Amino acid sequence: MHDGDRQQQQELLQQEGKQQEQRNEHQQQQQQQQQQQQQQQQQQQQSEERMALHLSSVAYGQQEEWMQQDWLQPQQHIWPYRTRAPAGPPLS
Repeated sequence: MHDGDRQQQQELLQQEGKQQEQRNEHQQQQQQQQQQQQQQQQQQQQSEERMALHLSSVAYGQQEEWMQQDWLQPQQHIWPYRTRAPAGPPLS
């Protein structure tokens, strides 16, 4: 092998090494982007779930209140709409 050949080979190896590094950097960037997207999606899901929980607990609380009222004063509600009857003699 001549020195010239050896030098050429080393240059080639260096170039390949640089390309490899660039590829790795590119992959890392892509992975970071994917991770960020996943995190955003998770946060969105969590807040939606929290909202649903909140709504269902509000609805549940409301229902319990109605049940207590039904228990205490059943005549005060017109069943399908659960509106309060006007004050006055209880509906018989």
